[in-house]
Amino acid sequence: MATWTTAVVAGLAARDGVDVRLLDTAVRWRSVTDLSAVRRIVGGAVQGLRDNARVAAAIGEYGPDVVHIATSAGFGVFRDKLMATGARRRGTPVVMHYHFGRIPALAASGGWEWRTLCAGARQAALQLALDRPSADALQRAIGMPTVRVQPNMVDAPALGRLADATEAPAQGDRLRIVFVGHAIVSKGVADLVSACASPACPDVELRVVGPCEAAYEPELRRIAAQRNGGGWLTLCGRLPHAEALAAMASAHVVALPSSSEGFPNVVVEAMALGRCVLATPVGAIPEMLADGACGVLTPLGDVGALARAIASLDTDRTRLAALGSAARLRAATCYDGPQVLDRLVELWREAAATRCT
Repeated sequence: MATWTTAVVAGLAARDGVDVRLLDTAVRWRSVTDLSAVRRIVGGAVQGLRDNARVAAAIGEYGPDVVHIATSAGFGVFRDKLMATGARRRGTPVVMHYHFGRIPALAASGGWEWRTLCAGARQAALQLALDRPSADALQRAIGMPTVRVQPNMVDAPALGRLADATEAPAQGDRLRIVFVGHAIVSKGVADLVSACASPACPDVELRVVGPCEAAYEPELRRIAAQRNGGGWLTLCGRLPHAEALAAMASAHVVALPSSSEGFPNVVVEAMALGRCVLATPVGAIPEMLADGACGVLTPLGDVGALARAIASLDTDRTRLAALGSAARLRAATCYDGPQVLDRLVELWREAAATRCT
């Protein structure tokens, strides 16, 4: 969400007729890899009350036409409902934007998170989902034709230039795979390392870019050591965004075998760089990759399938390049910043119009 927000604010700064004020509610009292339920509940409750007060103050100060709430749900659904209800009572329409891909699973579970999410959604003039299955599940639940699909965006021309300026890996090089993201269990990094360590997988280079849980790193190294001592695995830690992009641009494959995603920026960035994406069919990823026309999808948690997919891409470098080219074209056609921002502004205007009804 932070990357999306930064891109939106920067992209709209020079546009006439749109004044965006950012109220930053990012979590800073715990690390991203600290998933303790107790800390999240207690700290989140305190922050939720504070954020609700800040939203109320901002409405009074700025008199916005629309309040846009970007959320990843979880325990935050209580805060979201509170903020949406408060804004509506003050006469300000709300756009609720769900930046995660678990909506169909939540709908199937019907638990407290889903019930609270739907209650908050009903307070909003529009609800934005990242993919069609999520939008359909949400619309069925809230019973209102106000759900829209709104993808994330990428600066496709800039990443295309970076790709063109980066020395492409040669056809005969050992296959280079890059993972970019938080190296936590839900991202499937252990599955990826296990696949690369499998006898069914060719000899590869794997770079993991992003912060890693302290308890997770030894496990990854232990798995990697089962093949040739593990020297083929590099844990890079957190890198500046530009360096992470450069790592993707110099790879053959960008892998993201997650168990849960929304609309992952790393996937659309890899697509814009013209790199083949190897991922699981979660969240918006199947739509992003056109159900495999722009990348490779493997079943969730299937290490064997992951290893076989890597072997197939290594064997057929022509197909590997074709998938990357198709991905780059799709990113430029469907997810480039200006057209996605145009759509977002249209949605804001649609929500603002409900103020008079």
